[in-house]
Formats: sequence, structure tokens, C-alpha cells
Amino acid sequence: MGFFYYIPTEKYHSIFDVEQPFFFIFMSNDSPNSNKYMRYMGAGSQMLITIASGVLLGNWLDKTFHTTTPWYSIGCSLLFIFAAIYLLIRSLPKE
Repeated sequence: MGFFYYIPTEKYHSIFDVEQPFFFIFMSNDSPNSNKYMRYMGAGSQMLITIASGVLLGNWLDKTFHTTTPWYSIGCSLLFIFAAIYLLIRSLPKE
């Protein structure tokens, strides 16, 4: 593990004078807002992936069953949008 540590010397000084591995420097929770930003970025990513998977599933079902109108795409999209909103509301803090 010593390979990842920054070893300060007399000649060179850095802003990274810490006693933790280098790859944890940018992921540290020093500021109180960093955890909030990560939580909301995760929620947005979760919504994006959930809705996109609903659209892809609906398109696949429409192609598989050779439908003339995209009812599976519409239905799956709406279902997964409501699921994404439900998951977002459940993940909000209860403060």
C-alpha cells in the first residue's frame, strides 16, 4: 500500500500533503456539500438508467411482436418513468 502514498520531501511540496492514498484525495468528504452532490448525481443517474431501460425494453417488445403501433414502448416508458419517480421519492431524506 505504500506505493500509493505521497511522501513529502524537503525540496518539493505539494497541495496533496495528506496521509491517505492518492486515489482517495478527490473522493474525500471534507466539505459537507460533497455528499449531497453525490447523492443527487446518483439519483439523476438512477432515473436516467431506469427510464432508458424502459424505453429499450418497449422498443424490443414492439420489434419482437411486430406491432403496428408502439404500445409496448409507450406502456413500458410510462411504467418505468413512474418507477423512477417512485424510487426518487423513496430515496429523499425524511427531514
